Amino acid sequence: MRPITMVIATLCLLLLSTNALAKLPSQADVTRALAGLSDCDEEPDMDDDEDEDEGGGGMVDPCEEAMEAWSKFDDASIESAELRVLVERAAKSLLSDPSLAVRQTALELVIEGLTVDKLMKLMRAETEADIIGDIVFELGSRADEDAIAYKAAMRATRAPAAPKTRRRALRGLLVGIARHPHKAAIRKRIEEMVTTEPGPVGAVACAQLYRFGESAIATMAALFTTDAVKTKRGAMVASGCLEGLVPMWARGPRIGPKAAYDLTLKALKLKPRSEHYPKIPYALYSPLDKTMMTAPYVTRGALVDALIAVWTDRAVSSRNRISGLARLTSTLKGQPGLLKKVSRAALATLKGPFEGTFYEAQRLIKARKALGWGPKQLKALHTTYSKRVSKPKDSKHVKRNTRILKLLEEALAKQK
Repeated sequence: MRPITMVIATLCLLLLSTNALAKLPSQADVTRALAGLSDCDEEPDMDDDEDEDEGGGGMVDPCEEAMEAWSKFDDASIESAELRVLVERAAKSLLSDPSLAVRQTALELVIEGLTVDKLMKLMRAETEADIIGDIVFELGSRADEDAIAYKAAMRATRAPAAPKTRRRALRGLLVGIARHPHKAAIRKRIEEMVTTEPGPVGAVACAQLYRFGESAIATMAALFTTDAVKTKRGAMVASGCLEGLVPMWARGPRIGPKAAYDLTLKALKLKPRSEHYPKIPYALYSPLDKTMMTAPYVTRGALVDALIAVWTDRAVSSRNRISGLARLTSTLKGQPGLLKKVSRAALATLKGPFEGTFYEAQRLIKARKALGWGPKQLKALHTTYSKRVSKPKDSKHVKRNTRILKLLEEALAKQK
């Protein structure tokens, strides 16, 4: 389609949608459409009465129809102040609706305009963890200005609140933490959560400690011990701490504390590794990009060596190892010296006692050009997998190895 034709078509669609709501709907129509989202509480049923060959059978999804009906009002209300009033009025009338989908949508529409008293009333009546989480986050975000909101959010960081609720309350309390009147008390509670809460909650708590600056590094350092990462909980919390350390120094030209960078390198070398530790945050790859400015104390080679050590450790899950090496490959584009290190590691991973899936192997083989693999490397892999297919030590991976071998044959054919 030509550009001018596309513009005309878009304008026509906009005109049609505008005309469809040119007349302001009634309050009853808007409320009925929002209440119709109750159809999204249940899974769609199979319609056995229609003939699938004639295009009328298959899945019947009333939720999709309900969402389409509601979106006409919701989308149009962005441009229409009068319709927005009707939408918000409908939402407020359905905040206690029996339907989870209706309550969630209604709350999302008006939560920022609700009073603390109303939020407290809704929270006391609510049973769904997701909705309670949204409410406590909102309360937490207002804790710097409202004593009731502050107390409620702090209370929600403790049992018997669900773990998800505790995490959401914590994140809400951290909104505007730099100038928060309760900053010291919130920090104290976070440090308690790091050491006393279950793994997933403690991990989130430790990941947020960086917001308190360089003074938090010592608290994090105490969590990076061999004894700590031997346990599932300790490993999860340490991974959370690692996630929190990285933003302290890996933020472009702005120079953060070198102690955070040094602790990051130490944490990456910490053993024993497992499926729970270390979880490498995406932000750690950013300073490896040659287009990114970094603090003068950052050494890309040292970071790459530390990450390769993680991604070649068989204690780490195979999926994480492959995805980590693949991400390193794409990040180090244009840095042949560092890519050569990753290339050797990736080759060793596939040639070694590979426990991953076909798709994980495929990801590395598809990155062969970036890794600098030529006929020599591909032939070496081909020899390895030919032996694994012709003389399997067990039948567990024969099918996978056969598929990898075919992929290598195709790659070699393209080299000719």
